[in-house]
Amino acid sequence: MQSRAIIPSWYGVGYALESFCTENEGGLNLLQEMYHEWRFFEALVENVQLDLAKADMGIANLYASLVPDEKLREEIFGEMQREHARACDYIAKVLEQEELLGNMPVLRRSIERRNPYVDPLNFIQVALLRDLRESQPETHEYDALLNAVLSTVNGIAAGMKTTG
Repeated sequence: MQSRAIIPSWYGVGYALESFCTENEGGLNLLQEMYHEWRFFEALVENVQLDLAKADMGIANLYASLVPDEKLREEIFGEMQREHARACDYIAKVLEQEELLGNMPVLRRSIERRNPYVDPLNFIQVALLRDLRESQPETHEYDALLNAVLSTVNGIAAGMKTTG
């Protein structure tokens, strides 16, 4: 949650929905029907939609920049970005919406209004993590940096309204 990727809740959903639609004639129509008729599937789709909307690939990319191996970073984060886009696309199709949270405009505005206040904490946290990695453990500098990082963890968790 700190990195704003929220991967466990949506990763693979886009692939699964796309595969189902590709392999089954009328697959998208069936998924739409399932959404309207089956409470479990409705809840699943709504939860994925919410986490996809909360996820911020720009902020997640900041955290990915902490990975020193550029090739590995680009390979893994690139795949993550593609899957996020695919999941957004297919969830919107299942919901018959132009965009995520089209059926929840108040929630969409809440997320849009929250982000400008939380984003700076993410920028600060990434900078502090870089500095922390370069400092020596068991020094005053390290302890101060660690306390600052932990403060940003608390701030981001409060801003995101999760335990972080």
